[in-house]
Amino acid sequence: MTWLLVLVLLFAVAVALFAAQNGQTVEVMFLFWTLHTTLAVVILGAALTGAVAAALFGLVTHVRLRLRLRRAEQQLHKLQVRPPEAAPQAAEEAPGAPAARDGETASPTGTVSG
Repeated sequence: MTWLLVLVLLFAVAVALFAAQNGQTVEVMFLFWTLHTTLAVVILGAALTGAVAAALFGLVTHVRLRLRLRRAEQQLHKLQVRPPEAAPQAAEEAPGAPAARDGETASPTGTVSG
């Protein structure tokens, strides 16, 4: 986390230096608007817009992951609270023995009568 902060600060300083060295007046046109300002303001505005867009995308991802974590924790809690279920009847039969059909009984030797 500390390295990320250092990188962000270095990038911000680089953008500020770049903007300070480009102080010419420029004309910016967007759709029906025309703006006369310095190139430094345009550069800083573009950097700020990019940072806000990245932060919004990161926020959306963070919220989505938090919601997913909350649902997973709720499912885990439900599984931990649920009482143990009775063993299924199929597990009581001998392994490899043929299953008994309606009206038939399975003997301990594995043969089916009925």
